[in-house]
Amino acid sequence: MRRAVGAICVAIWTLIASGSAQANLIFCNESGQTLNVSVAWSENSDWKSRGWFVMKPQECKAAIQGNLKSRYYWYYADSVDGSLVWNGNGTENSGVFCVINDKFFFRDANRTDCEYEVFKRIDTGESLAYAMSLSETRTTPREAALECSGEISKGRDAFAKCWMRNIATTKQRAILDCYDKTYSYASFALCASKGSIDSEALELASCTSKYLNRGDNGMFARCLAKNRLSEEQAELFDCAARNRGNYGAMAACAGGGFLDEDQERILSCVEQNASSYKNMGLCVAGTRLNSEQSRIVNCVASNSGSYTQMAVCAVGNQLTPEQQVMVSCAISTGGQPYAMAGCVGTQLTANELQKCIDKGIGGDGCFGRNNTAVKFISNAWKDVTKGPGPSNDLLGRDGFVGRNLRNAERDLRRGPGRNHDLFGEDGFVRRNAPPPIELGRVGGHRVCIPWC
Repeated sequence: MRRAVGAICVAIWTLIASGSAQANLIFCNESGQTLNVSVAWSENSDWKSRGWFVMKPQECKAAIQGNLKSRYYWYYADSVDGSLVWNGNGTENSGVFCVINDKFFFRDANRTDCEYEVFKRIDTGESLAYAMSLSETRTTPREAALECSGEISKGRDAFAKCWMRNIATTKQRAILDCYDKTYSYASFALCASKGSIDSEALELASCTSKYLNRGDNGMFARCLAKNRLSEEQAELFDCAARNRGNYGAMAACAGGGFLDEDQERILSCVEQNASSYKNMGLCVAGTRLNSEQSRIVNCVASNSGSYTQMAVCAVGNQLTPEQQVMVSCAISTGGQPYAMAGCVGTQLTANELQKCIDKGIGGDGCFGRNNTAVKFISNAWKDVTKGPGPSNDLLGRDGFVGRNLRNAERDLRRGPGRNHDLFGEDGFVRRNAPPPIELGRVGGHRVCIPWC
């Protein structure tokens, strides 16, 4: 499915065109999902549309190559799974252009033998090159806290869990869902890395992670075989595994007499894979696993010390660095919401969340006027509109510039004093600059660069 509406935002920046080789209209995928992108433009009074440019997470592609010849372009994009869309619905200066589901390049974008989508306009400012980043919307920490205010009465973890879901992107929320619906870190890592992985693969990952290193071979094999091993067959497997290497004892596990086909196969699996519990279990599960399922089990078993490497082995590297943080924090904190919120959002955020519970949201509470980030933004706005206050670190009366400008006249007449931060005897320039160069004498005084 290629069509769906989701919450998105677009961050854009203009590239400095240093030459025609670098001049393009570029799209960068900053979301955690594979995207389809199409673009439209006017050329010689003809309207054109082109797509689809398929972009993996963290990938950039040039939709138009060479120097841009127009100020305005239009684009439409959506995610492969249909959860995100970037279009011109509800925006000014949008445009309706021709698309089809397959790859296309229409030199007359107003034709009738196609579908139509509402594209969003890009204003390049007549730059020769332009780049646009497509990323998922984030709710601000304060907005997320306000939306979860009703959870405060339920306790710290309930509030933290709600807050995390509200600040998360679409993919991050899917990762949180994975944690809630899986039973082992192995199956969680697989689910988080590729949300579309089937439930049977997740169950196999849990089986491998849970039973393999416990030496509980009967449960491991039974789990892999989706409980299609009978109790008698599972007991035979356990008995044979305990007595592997002793063929008489292994045969006795079957109760003597003639062995049926399944019993022979189980004993043969143990005999042929005596040094590997994993291979014993895979052999006993036998035809009940297809090649893809066997590969996933092997990935889990071979990378039990690293869930990241295990997931990469099984489904490829599907996570952006930001999403990897979410997975790592869930595993390292055991999924405890308050601890995970501190891990994902830094200790400052964890402290702010506690203030939400103690003092409420805003004012003297969390994300209010005493919040470090809020105070910084408020002071910055005041400095811009009214001029820096005396305590401004850079421009205030007691700041770096203020301290040094007070002595500017003296510094210009006699050179900076010895305590000057930049030019003083122990200042940055004196510590790092080469010795002064004497140019000569004027009126009996030495003339040097920078000064004598």
